[in-house]
Amino acid sequence: MNAENVNLVSVASGRVPSAIGKTCTQCDIFKPLEEFSPAKLGKLGRRSNCKKCANKKAAEYYKNNPEKVKESVKKSRNKHLEKRRAGAKAWREKNPEKQRELSERWIRNNPDKVREGNQRRGAKYRDSHREQIRERCKHYSAEYRRKNPQKVKEAQAQWRSDNQAYDRERRLKYFFDLPIGSYPEMLARQNGGCAICGRAEETCGTSLSVDHCHTTGVVRGLLCRDCNLGLGAFQDCTQTLRSAEDYVKAPPGIPPTVFIDDTNRTKAQRARGRALMDKFGMSLEQYEAALESQKHSCCICRRHKSEYAKALAVDHCHSSGINRGLLCVKCNTGLGLFKDNATSLLGRAIAYLESYDLSEKEAA
Repeated sequence: MNAENVNLVSVASGRVPSAIGKTCTQCDIFKPLEEFSPAKLGKLGRRSNCKKCANKKAAEYYKNNPEKVKESVKKSRNKHLEKRRAGAKAWREKNPEKQRELSERWIRNNPDKVREGNQRRGAKYRDSHREQIRERCKHYSAEYRRKNPQKVKEAQAQWRSDNQAYDRERRLKYFFDLPIGSYPEMLARQNGGCAICGRAEETCGTSLSVDHCHTTGVVRGLLCRDCNLGLGAFQDCTQTLRSAEDYVKAPPGIPPTVFIDDTNRTKAQRARGRALMDKFGMSLEQYEAALESQKHSCCICRRHKSEYAKALAVDHCHSSGINRGLLCVKCNTGLGLFKDNATSLLGRAIAYLESYDLSEKEAA
């Protein structure tokens, strides 16, 4: 057998001597056969272009035809999907340690991709299990609050202390539908004080209360606690406030003492008489006479005593101590909140309500 036959046999069997080579059809350079990829139909069992030229040509094709390459890769993957999955699974089961090492290395080298993937999967899960997640969160929250009431209370108090401005804005938005940032604007329009008595917010001890119409729900202004409760006690009624103003200026007074033998009175009536005498210096007979003269009704709102669960209260001047008349609990409380100031606070309260009523009529 000659040298040429030996070379041909060696090529056919795959055992090609390193001295044998061929010329690349692209770069036109003679290179050893090891520089050419195998090809059954090629000369000497190798491709016509070398590996370097083939890689360069493939790179140019990938660059110029990215969509075709993606489509080809996708088609190939889908065609052999089950086979590829089975092979990957078999490799992972055979090489668990190496698979773990590769996964950990990829996670370390690609933190942004890991974060994006987690967010994407989390969003997809939340969208598809929204109701289940909500119910589960409600259950866990209720269970935690039941087991840790003190911790929850302390955490809420701490949060409100750290976020006082935001907490106030959030509550105003929830209860009165006030836009965020409207409270400071309203306070500035009122010169930093109550719309009725003019007391500054710093002297009130707490934030000013938002006063609103209980019929329409429209916000009217900011009031201190006493003025707000006083309006509520008089039920936002200007007529009742005028009656209170007239009452303070000219109270009906208490009739003089009329002696009545109390031997026939019950134990509760005698105790009531002692309490009236100790606190107001008046007898039970005087109370009953005043009640009769007022037709068993409040001096201000004129409502009958049967409309209230408690008896009419004895109203007295806190400066002189003189008993002025009998009032229902609401009117008596309202006068106390307005400091019995008929010429100033009650008049301002009437003007405050009338200005709101006038603006509401103009808007209508």
